[in-house]
Amino acid sequence: GLQQRFEEQKDWEDTTYYRHSMDKLRSGEHVAYLDDRQTVTEFERYLDYLDELYLDIEENGYDPTSIITVHIGRDGEWMVGHGNHRRTIASIIGVESVPVRIKFRHEKWQDRRQRFYDADTVEEIRDADEFLSHPDIPEMTRK
Repeated sequence: GLQQRFEEQKDWEDTTYYRHSMDKLRSGEHVAYLDDRQTVTEFERYLDYLDELYLDIEENGYDPTSIITVHIGRDGEWMVGHGNHRRTIASIIGVESVPVRIKFRHEKWQDRRQRFYDADTVEEIRDADEFLSHPDIPEMTRK
């Protein structure tokens, strides 16, 4: 939906984002990014905020103090915990990287990551090739 809005310049009402959120509001489902203010008026205010955020990032670049929180799943997959709209807008604009803070790591991922920290050589790690380029693996093992 954000791509429809900002890349295709569609009106909000013509995006899947809008339709999906309005369907949720009408049926009484929770729209996560509205917190406790689950009204059409608050949703429209949020859309105005997204428009302003897009223009701000486009004109001024991504604010490096606006850190996105992420979680890392059992196989090293990244999941945005907070800041997905900012991340999506930055991506649409062409920002190559944004600062993130890891909030949670799945226990299985942390175990795999710890093996990298504990190893004296990369050769000691069975699945090293698959994960050497992962940003959450210690730099010292990427030699």
